[in-house]
Amino acid sequence: MQESKRANVGAQPLQLRRQQGSATTALTITSASSTLLKASVPASLIANPGKASVSVVNPGGKVSNSKPFTILLTSLKLLSAKVSKTGAGTYNVSLTLKNVGYQSASSLKITKSSLGAATTSTTLPVSLGNLGAGTTKSTTLGYPGTAGSSGTVVVLKVAATFTGGSFNASLKVTLP
Repeated sequence: MQESKRANVGAQPLQLRRQQGSATTALTITSASSTLLKASVPASLIANPGKASVSVVNPGGKVSNSKPFTILLTSLKLLSAKVSKTGAGTYNVSLTLKNVGYQSASSLKITKSSLGAATTSTTLPVSLGNLGAGTTKSTTLGYPGTAGSSGTVVVLKVAATFTGGSFNASLKVTLP
């Protein structure tokens, strides 16, 4: 199903095409300049995940190249990570995930994680439950001392799944 969305700025219509649908609906242009057009997009047009594209139609009817984008309803971000070293020489990482999307991430589970070359010693998956839109959740994962020596900059990698999606992120951290 292909949808096209059009609106006029002076003589320049803006066209938003969804890859699902064939209907055409006018968009409201909220501002325009010689290099930038902004439009108000009804929530119903982005209520389902998928791919869409934007293009501009000039007064002569020529259509610009389209700019594709992905509609994500739930999007997670690795917000922070605090690394500490235990007396036994292992590492604990307290990490915080944030849902920057606008729908809940249900049944969120961390399924994979590494600190440098070392995989987590915490039994996976770690269930974090539901993560509402705009909210954060934190958990602590353990890693062996083989992750690196104190003062070394390593990459923390975290992978997770939730109902309807998945998440992968990395963050550089300095080992204490």
